[in-house]
Amino acid sequence: MPGIDDGLALSRPGLALRLDRVPARWYLGISAGMIAVVMAAHYLTPADHTRHYLHTIYERLAYIPIILIAARWGRRPGVLAALVVCLLFLVHVLRDLGGELLGENLNRTLEMVMYLTVGWLVGLYADIRRQNGDALRAATLAVVRVNEDLAAGERLRAVGLLSAEMAHEVRNPLASMRGLAELLGDVVGPGHPRAELVTLLQKEVQRLDAVVENFLRLARGGRPPQGAAPATPAAAAPATDRAAAVREVGAAPAATADLAEEVATVAALLRPRCADLGVTLRAPAPGAAGAARVPLSPERARQLVLNLALNAVQAVGRGGTVHVRLLREARADAPGRADALVFIDDDGPGLPAGDPDRLFDPFVTSRDDGTGLGLTIARGIARFGGGEVTLCNRAGVEASHPSAAGGGAAARGARAIIRLPIEEP
Repeated sequence: MPGIDDGLALSRPGLALRLDRVPARWYLGISAGMIAVVMAAHYLTPADHTRHYLHTIYERLAYIPIILIAARWGRRPGVLAALVVCLLFLVHVLRDLGGELLGENLNRTLEMVMYLTVGWLVGLYADIRRQNGDALRAATLAVVRVNEDLAAGERLRAVGLLSAEMAHEVRNPLASMRGLAELLGDVVGPGHPRAELVTLLQKEVQRLDAVVENFLRLARGGRPPQGAAPATPAAAAPATDRAAAVREVGAAPAATADLAEEVATVAALLRPRCADLGVTLRAPAPGAAGAARVPLSPERARQLVLNLALNAVQAVGRGGTVHVRLLREARADAPGRADALVFIDDDGPGLPAGDPDRLFDPFVTSRDDGTGLGLTIARGIARFGGGEVTLCNRAGVEASHPSAAGGGAAARGARAIIRLPIEEP
């Protein structure tokens, strides 16, 4: 915006000289040179009546470097430049003009007072203009941010309305799926070899039904039940904001889940798809990793692991391998407490160059058929439970967790790390 940070401008029609664009070293050198030239002219010009007009011209020219310095750097440098001019001019008065500061030299004494006054006033103007420019710049940036927030809010409102409509439409076929899953459970029976898969199908349908119901409750202005993390991309807010939001609405994550059990459940859900895609899935057997209860509902914990594991399966392609590991790690900041770590490694092409955190932004995806919401929701769920999700390429990073290593510095592919606090009994 013109005038905010252009400095003091000397202008005439068709020409503008912007003083702040001159390099400071050159600017100071030119101003000091002008002072030296003007004072040298005073000293070298005889102080007789025939050349009195020349000294008057030199006295007026001395204002120029004072004004230049004060306009560029403010009051203190302006007054300092005026003092230098006054001292040099005082030597001329004492040496060449009789040494009297009053009487015949009263006009020259008043001239020195004017040097100081002009330096102070021009510097004051420059300081006030600079302060007003900073305030105007800050106000302009604030207006721009508000406009951006309003535009983002309108986009989110449109997405929210569309999502609510989609969730409403999903309820009817979902109710049919739930009824069919229950009928299938009655037909299969407990002793059937596929009974476990039917049970998983029923749980997943129930989870989807709960997600849709929570979303519609939020759309109507209600609160989700305790332990239910937000089901929108806004869940990717920083952990501190998430904790504050939880305290504000009183929806503390009271439910807990056995993360080892949910990892095993996710592995069972993904094995049929991995078989179809030709992907090898390695995961801890049920009960092999030991219990690790985390502050999330079982549905949310399962969704968290499923989103990241499914991303890995889709990334490797046919013939690839996905390896899931569950570890416990003592917390350095809280003696006696521990975190549960889930490592999801793949041997695919790895993460694209750039900032991995950008992949957690809503609608950012590298797949043509991707939505760009899986990582966003996963991080939101983890932060809701007081944890975090990070992504990195495996090459050269496995030394930080030797027990989760699977290839060393030469390993290829990506790694997703889920960190959640373990709820001690």
